[in-house]
Amino acid sequence: RAQTWTFPAVDVAALAQGVVAFGRALARSLVRRDRAQTSNLRLFEFRARVRELAERLRELTRNDAKINVAPETYRAFAAAARPQAAAEDTFGRTRLRFTARWVAAIPSVDLRATFLCGDVLVVGSTRELTCIDRRTGECLWRKQAPRAVSVMTPVGLGRLLPDGTLQLHELSTGEVAWSTRLSPRVGANASGAVVSAPGLPRMLIVSEGTRHLAAVDLYSGEVRWRYAARRGENFRLRRAGKLVVVGSGEPALAALDVLSGEVVWRFCDRLPFASPVAVDHDALFALAGDGAFVGRGGARLHHLDPWSGEARWTVDLPKHVAPVGAPLLGPETVCVVTHGRRGTGLVGLDRRTGATRFDLTACAATASCLMVDDVVVVNSEAGEIVGVGAHDGAVRYRHVLAGGVEGDRPRRLEPVLRSGALFVPQNEVHVVRPRDGALLGKVPTDLIPDLLRVDERCDVYVAEESGHLAAFAAAPRLS
Repeated sequence: RAQTWTFPAVDVAALAQGVVAFGRALARSLVRRDRAQTSNLRLFEFRARVRELAERLRELTRNDAKINVAPETYRAFAAAARPQAAAEDTFGRTRLRFTARWVAAIPSVDLRATFLCGDVLVVGSTRELTCIDRRTGECLWRKQAPRAVSVMTPVGLGRLLPDGTLQLHELSTGEVAWSTRLSPRVGANASGAVVSAPGLPRMLIVSEGTRHLAAVDLYSGEVRWRYAARRGENFRLRRAGKLVVVGSGEPALAALDVLSGEVVWRFCDRLPFASPVAVDHDALFALAGDGAFVGRGGARLHHLDPWSGEARWTVDLPKHVAPVGAPLLGPETVCVVTHGRRGTGLVGLDRRTGATRFDLTACAATASCLMVDDVVVVNSEAGEIVGVGAHDGAVRYRHVLAGGVEGDRPRRLEPVLRSGALFVPQNEVHVVRPRDGALLGKVPTDLIPDLLRVDERCDVYVAEESGHLAAFAAAPRLS
């Protein structure tokens, strides 16, 4: 009993097929000899486990991959809608100064339901919605509303209630413009994506029920189409032109037509697709493998054509790491953020060939990473910010911005890039030039930046989980 036997030469699928066949034959024999065994609870549980194993085996061995043989229309639409290149660094060596503008207190604030949209700041809480003027801090309106999953859309605030009711609130008054009843999401988190691109209808694609997606028109609230996945534990959506790439934890990645919901292409693997994909022009990078257990390995990176679904190359990642989040795309490399026993690491691969360029540990703690041009900026919960060259993995700069106790760390570590400057949340908000790590300024706030937002004028808005919000205006600077 204490010994562990391994059979490396035995195929896992073949072994599972043998176990399923033996289990079914054993159950049939027992029932054939004694009909009273049909009421045996142990036999009932045994047969249920055999059916579960057979279903999982069927999912792993099923290969219903589909290639889009006419990708030209999708490729042409994406090329026409491609955004312009980002502006150059506008700060040079100018230092930024900030002055306090206003402070507000909202009890039981919900940071995931707080949005900066236009000239207003919409704040959700346990029992109500509040709209605040971003310049003066005045309350424009307040509406009673229960806690819900919220998403900001071009036409208003979408809210999905626990009973499946989807509502759209107008930003000008807070009134409900329309309400649609969907199947409630049971046993999993709600997720979705907003479609708002030139030439496409404005829609909200949201998870529904146990394994469905529903595309809801943002003007009428009508459901345009539905899509049924084999699994629906956690949908990961990414729009690419006229396609929506869907990963739902099953060993297949599907691309749906935004207008009709039809499957345009499907790519299959034996490992599940549980992470968001990254799309850049004519390249799609997807991670297969959940990365739940550090040291087990088994994760791999796929490079696909986003319009046809054809594989260009596939690379197995090192076994000592577990990937986290979507791949980061640089000009010549694709970087996979990993978490292992040594901390947060980066694995850089050549975009054209998939060859490994570097494998390093960026910091010893959990961190959030952002690709800015050819630099990966790593913001660690230990107070470090590290700039790593995406081309060769060389460390360009490293700053220790904060120490403090664990309770002073922000809930979210994602830096915000605005006008060529990087706003980094630590126990304070620091402003860094991502190219060389030069410190441009610091926001004078006593709040822990659990939520950080920056507008087009580089004005900063900070929200703390305690319910306090503060706004800071960027002082004039020489151009």
